[in-house]
Amino acid sequence: MNALGYDPLQVRTLFFTHCHHDHYLGLSALLFYRAMKPNAGPLTIVGPPDDLPVVVRLAQEFLQTDRFEPLQQHLELIPLEPGETWQDERYQIQTIRALHPVTAVCGRLTDKHSGAVIAFSGDTAPNAELAGLARGADMLIHDLRVTMQTLGWRKNPQRYLPLQDDISSVAYWYQTLPTTPFPELPNADGLEII
Repeated sequence: MNALGYDPLQVRTLFFTHCHHDHYLGLSALLFYRAMKPNAGPLTIVGPPDDLPVVVRLAQEFLQTDRFEPLQQHLELIPLEPGETWQDERYQIQTIRALHPVTAVCGRLTDKHSGAVIAFSGDTAPNAELAGLARGADMLIHDLRVTMQTLGWRKNPQRYLPLQDDISSVAYWYQTLPTTPFPELPNADGLEII
C-alpha cells in the first residue's frame, strides 16, 4: 500500500467478499503494521458471518496478541449475510449472494459524498442477479475465471467440479467515471504466452 501512496493507517474499514485464503492472507500483516503505529485508530472488518470471526481470530493468534500487549487493538467485526446492506457515514454496500463454495457476496458500493457507484462481482460463478446489482453503476469490477471449475458449477449440491486446468483469473472493469484512461488491451497475439 505504501508503494502505491496509500497509508495503511488510513484504512478504517475492511470488507471481505468471502474468506478464502487469497482474500485474507494480508490481514495479519495489516494488523501488525497498525499495531506498531501509535496513532492507528479503530478498524471495522465486515464479512461473511460464518467465516469472519474465525479468520480474524486466527490472524490474531498468528500475531500472538494474547502474549504481546502492543499488538492488541480494537477491532469491530460486522457479520454481513448475502442480501444485507452495510453502511457508515461515507459508504453503503448492498449485497447479493455470490455463487461460490463458501458464503460470499457480490456488492454495490455507493460513495454517499460523491454519488459514485462501484459494483463488484467477488468470486462468483455466472450469476444473473449481478446484472441487476450493477445496473447504472459508474464502474463494474468483474472477476472472470474461465476454467473448467467455473464452467462446471453444479446447483445441487452447490459445488464446482474439481479444477482441471491452470488458466489464471482475469479481472475486468468497466467505468464511466472521468479518470485517467486505461491502456488499450492488446490484440490476441499480444496476449499469447509462449
